[in-house]
Amino acid sequence: FTPDPIWTFCQTDDNIVCPICMESKLTLPPDDVFETYSPPDTVPCLLPCGHVFGHRCLKRWLRNNNECPACRLDLQCVFCPHSIKPRMLTGISIWYLPKTIPEGGTFPRMCSACQRRKHLQQWSALCANLWTKYAESRLRYELSGAENDRVAME
Repeated sequence: FTPDPIWTFCQTDDNIVCPICMESKLTLPPDDVFETYSPPDTVPCLLPCGHVFGHRCLKRWLRNNNECPACRLDLQCVFCPHSIKPRMLTGISIWYLPKTIPEGGTFPRMCSACQRRKHLQQWSALCANLWTKYAESRLRYELSGAENDRVAME
């Protein structure tokens, strides 16, 4: 259990092993690990509950299970049909992780892809509304030539 990944992985102790296979030694890789198609199992992955596992072991586990292998925290999002994806830890990413649940963090209500889609829909609706108001103001100004209609366009 890793309630504080920074404290755990920034120590010199290199005896942290994947709790699933009990073999892979977990170490923080360089940040270009994300360029690798399939990171090795030594890359630690963090779940919202604070548990850390080897990348490949956790990926294999999550194919058939939708919960943390250690504490059984359900990884299903509340407001979308997807699951929360584990975060791969690197030498840099470990410094800007959100808080784990034991540290006072919260469980995301929606996966990042659905959050992006929702925000895009909201911005699209807002822009469409602004465009309509602008077009109406411009038409009013073109018809009236009044200064207050020109100001409303801005």
